[in-house]
Amino acid sequence: MDAPAEIVTQSQISGGHFNPAVSLGCRERPSSDRPRGGLVIAQVAGASDCNRQVGVCYTAGGDNGAFWSTRHGMEAWVLFRLAIACGLIAATVAVQASFMSAGLGVFRRLEEDRRDFLLRYPTVTTVIWIVYLIVPIALDVVLWATFYYLSQALPDFEDALYFSTVTFTTVGYGDIVLGRDWRQVATFEAVNGWIIFGWATALMMAVIQRLHFRGND
Repeated sequence: MDAPAEIVTQSQISGGHFNPAVSLGCRERPSSDRPRGGLVIAQVAGASDCNRQVGVCYTAGGDNGAFWSTRHGMEAWVLFRLAIACGLIAATVAVQASFMSAGLGVFRRLEEDRRDFLLRYPTVTTVIWIVYLIVPIALDVVLWATFYYLSQALPDFEDALYFSTVTFTTVGYGDIVLGRDWRQVATFEAVNGWIIFGWATALMMAVIQRLHFRGND
């Protein structure tokens, strides 16, 4: 019959054996379920219940097994969160590209079919175009806020939306900040904001030049 799971107390790995100094809260697998080399899968409690890390501890009794320390497990989770941040950047770029394509398509059709309207009302067209480009930016901010809220990086959606707005616009008041586990992700949103706002500005100027500096074309 398998031995019950045990709580492992260990903070450092020394010579392939546990040094029982500080409890990591690692729950060990039953002995019959351990891989060769004395490796045990452990779940290590992080700073809060929503930030649990998964690592591998090296126990006494193994011969030539390699180990994945809890530190490496934490680094893996950091990389995982940063990968999600990169995915969010890709999603916002896709949103911006979709709105750009749709908007420029309408503008081209207006140039072909309603050129007199554009010549007569360039200011109205400019205002409509700028407001239109704000819509995908707002969607990007909501997307990041939803991520913060669902990942429990912030306690409620209102705070998440506010934080996402000041970060995306790179205002950065600092009255609401993320915990240590998530603060690096916020820098990715700031970079995302630079990209999107630069892109939107270029699109605004392209249409303004087309409307107000046509020349004789």
